[in-house]
Amino acid sequence: MKLVSENIKNALKQPTTQRKGRILVNGNYYEVYNVEYYADIYEDGNVIGNAIASQLDFDLPYMEKFDTFKYFDGVWTGNNYEYVDMGTFTVFDEQNEDEFNKHITAFDNLIKFNAPFEEVGTYPKTLYQELQDICEQAGVELVNNDIPNGNFEIENNQFVNGENLKTVLKAICQISGNYAIIKEDKLVLQLTNDTDETIIKSQHEPTTWKRKSYGINQVILQLGDVEGEYVIREDAEDISKNGVHKLVITNNPFAYTQNKRDTLIDELFNQVRGFGYIPYEMNYEWLNYLEIGDKITIDDIETIVLRIQGKSPKSLESVMAAPATIDSSVKYVDNTDNIKNKISRVEIIVDKQNQIIQSIADKVVDVSNIIKGVGSITLENAYEGILHKLSIKGNISLMFPNSNDNLYGYNLIPSETLVPKEELKPSIGVPKDTPIIYPSNNLYLKGSNLQVDETLYNIDIDYLNYMNDTNCDEFVYEEGKCFVIRRIGINENGEMYCLEKEIIEEKKDLVINVTKNSKITLLGFANAILTAEYLLQNQYTDIFATQVYVDSSIKQTAEEINLEVIKKVNDNEIISKINQSAEQIQIDANKISLKGKEINLTADNLNVDSEYLKINKYGEISLIDDP
Repeated sequence: MKLVSENIKNALKQPTTQRKGRILVNGNYYEVYNVEYYADIYEDGNVIGNAIASQLDFDLPYMEKFDTFKYFDGVWTGNNYEYVDMGTFTVFDEQNEDEFNKHITAFDNLIKFNAPFEEVGTYPKTLYQELQDICEQAGVELVNNDIPNGNFEIENNQFVNGENLKTVLKAICQISGNYAIIKEDKLVLQLTNDTDETIIKSQHEPTTWKRKSYGINQVILQLGDVEGEYVIREDAEDISKNGVHKLVITNNPFAYTQNKRDTLIDELFNQVRGFGYIPYEMNYEWLNYLEIGDKITIDDIETIVLRIQGKSPKSLESVMAAPATIDSSVKYVDNTDNIKNKISRVEIIVDKQNQIIQSIADKVVDVSNIIKGVGSITLENAYEGILHKLSIKGNISLMFPNSNDNLYGYNLIPSETLVPKEELKPSIGVPKDTPIIYPSNNLYLKGSNLQVDETLYNIDIDYLNYMNDTNCDEFVYEEGKCFVIRRIGINENGEMYCLEKEIIEEKKDLVINVTKNSKITLLGFANAILTAEYLLQNQYTDIFATQVYVDSSIKQTAEEINLEVIKKVNDNEIISKINQSAEQIQIDANKISLKGKEINLTADNLNVDSEYLKINKYGEISLIDDP
């Protein structure tokens, strides 16, 4: 929690407090407008292991470009404005609203960790020393004097594939049971703050409370899903009272052997044991002195701050929340968090019994776009090919009234007196004389229609329950695979509640193709929330692969090693192979380059046969004239 005057705290207890913001650039203050501040540490159902930069958006009268600035949020305290220092920000994007005003998007000092990781110092080193080194590279001061597992010895560099500093930071956060945020421009690794601020009724609208996230009582540290490659610590007494509430950390780079996992698990468990809170969301008067991790009391209920969306001057439209974590599962993902790019990752899956190592390279999408809409969305400037990802959310029931005979659904609520009529049946792709058998006294019409431009796809949804964007069922299509994530149940009274654990329903595979400006519409459900991710058409997709299929595997046994990479560019395939056995190594590729300060070749028999040069086994060299 930031230290502020009692004048500010008292002023923020009034329902009509005036607000304004200003920035400090090169020693001069400038007033800014329409300020929106975002601080968050919740992502993909997890808190632990995250490192998310705080974002600031605002408008200001046109002025010359600047790179960094300090932002101050002002509160009218009766006689004057008093300002709270919200920290230093780096400009990420700048757009002209008109000839007189511009819009700025900026991030706090956590953005500096998006720089490439470079090996510094010598190994072995401790985990805490590695943390100090990446902070020095980023140019950000570290607050922590120590962290859980800080004395753990790292034998060698685990980040040799072009990872950035954020990747290393998140891996350290995982194994120390923390998350990373910026406070007063400095990096802090933490889980909660020792605070107790009460939010009074005049400062917030009615709170939406959700099912309690019980304290963590079990920690599993594992390598993939490989049998035997995990360690576990748990509080058996708490489990007997409250059930299992676990944290699973998978493929952490520092925990790549069973001995290392055994060494790391105890301090990790002691750090996160008992971490839990009551989830909520509410609109409130933006209390600019609250920070991520602060313990607070709302309506006599103790909870925590995990998400802040503050606005100035429209502060009553601000939102504070702590989204629900049920069973956290934290997987190591090499992701730069750069908004414009994604980087591929490599998972190592170890099968001890068969002595096989498989290295699977994920598909790389370097120039993708994500679009969200209600009812329908248009994929502008899409590169022709297969749609990468599609998400559908919303209160979708396939018993839906519709006068259009070409659409499924009739919105008949099941009851004991409801008897479906024979003539009520879907007409798309089903002959009129096909008998339809309905289960019991309920009417279930399975399937829905997804239209992309003029192409009609049938998708298998059944229904989707919806409470809000976070707590809802979701249909997901991803590169041909379809599944439904069930997060919501309905009790005997017809009331929705959050399921303790997500249920995944696999659906029939489907390939959705898109053209340059495809429009996706979910027919019959105008309120459905659609989110799509697709490849943009630009100079990069024109020059490089429109679609890259990477079939990359390494199979290692006592007998041989085989590596094969297949890259498909349009209709052409490029294949590179390395085959190694105890007797022979064979490399087959279009281009092979060897580069070094000194290259030594030693062989009993050396034969070189190329277009312009020949060397026989006796070492005799002959040149061939240029044809």
